[in-house]
Amino acid sequence: MSTSDLYELVFSSGVEQALLQTGRLPEPWTQEYLAEIQDARSTFDGALAWPKQVFQAFHYSSMHLPLRYDVWASSANTSNSDTEHLIAIIRFETEAYLWSSLPDGDPRTSTTAFTNEVACGLSATRLVELCFGNMSPIGGGDRSTSFRSWKELYEESVRTIEPKWKTMMCWPKWLCMAIHFASFYIDLFQKQNVDLAQVAVDVEDIALRKRIDGIIHTLKEKIENEAALDLIRLWLSSCSKKRDSSGLPKIREQRPRTGQFISVRTISEAFLLEA
Repeated sequence: MSTSDLYELVFSSGVEQALLQTGRLPEPWTQEYLAEIQDARSTFDGALAWPKQVFQAFHYSSMHLPLRYDVWASSANTSNSDTEHLIAIIRFETEAYLWSSLPDGDPRTSTTAFTNEVACGLSATRLVELCFGNMSPIGGGDRSTSFRSWKELYEESVRTIEPKWKTMMCWPKWLCMAIHFASFYIDLFQKQNVDLAQVAVDVEDIALRKRIDGIIHTLKEKIENEAALDLIRLWLSSCSKKRDSSGLPKIREQRPRTGQFISVRTISEAFLLEA
């Protein structure tokens, strides 16, 4: 696959403007984008890293392009069911590919292998641990306190590796997904006071549920944190749900979690998209 083709399709084809102005995806953008996902499977499966622009394009398509449609729908005070259906497909297929593409083996080892600087290596490893390992804030304890401490460690780690990160043309997959996860998925966990495992299994489409089960089954061999796996399952299960203004799925009529909402979205998105 051509890295530049995917990057230009997402950032230079006018798809963002089309969503903002008409609430529609231009033809044949969706088909071309889904073909790029298939090309990525054959090109990068088994690799420890993605080309920087490949991951940026996938991250942006899944998390940011749908927000452009939401802006149109809000300003026009209407909706487009065809566009919403296509966005749900784009979101799910992107997320399914990204999680399915993570390499086997210890995530911390595959991440550290991409830097020779000791401080960067330790911080990169810590970022993965902060999201998927024992240092994750997901699960037990006083969440208001634990999230505050977690955010400090997370932002310190991001700042440590940022100079090196900006010089790299290929980014370790596990590190990419840790930042991707922290920026949106953990926000969802904080905002929605739901039973992660219970809500995630509420998927009517049997074929879709089987695909999600397969992804989680594979990830269980790589991610030790059960709550993180439940959160990934919940996100995959919610790809067709309406979104709030921050791009998070609206899941049932649940009250927010108590305590201060602590997000790392700003530093994460600058780290991923401005490098």
